[in-house]
Amino acid sequence: MADKISLRATGFDAVMKSLRKDLKKAGADLTYRGLLRVGLLILRDAQKYAPRDTGNLMGSGFVLGQPSRGESKIQIRPSAKKSEEEAAISQSVEEGRGELMLNKPPSVMVGFGASYALFVHEADEDQDWHDGGPQFLKKSVEDNHAKAVALITEEVRKL
Repeated sequence: MADKISLRATGFDAVMKSLRKDLKKAGADLTYRGLLRVGLLILRDAQKYAPRDTGNLMGSGFVLGQPSRGESKIQIRPSAKKSEEEAAISQSVEEGRGELMLNKPPSVMVGFGASYALFVHEADEDQDWHDGGPQFLKKSVEDNHAKAVALITEEVRKL
């Protein structure tokens, strides 16, 4: 019988609570387009902070969006150029294609698909890291807090 391994990244609850609080203060509702922009920003910086030994971890990053009612589902490749990303987001939002998610707010997931991503993220910071290091995703969320609020607020104003 195989042993089960249960892992959980720590520290995100406080970071996300603070982000939600600042968005509420700014009067910004969550928009799919705004969340995608924030997700891409967080992914790019997390890739900069991640260890670059072989590049596999950085290359496994992804942003997956789940729209609210009337918007379409979209996945952005991290290697896409900025103009391609903007075009994909615009096309997705304007066409309104995809499955309907009734009464559900839009959401975005940023992550890394490498099998060892969570182990590296939660590794000991005292270890000798040649470049990058643990907590790469958490650092990116913390560093981009103000930018995230500004991006979502900007998208809300476009509505």
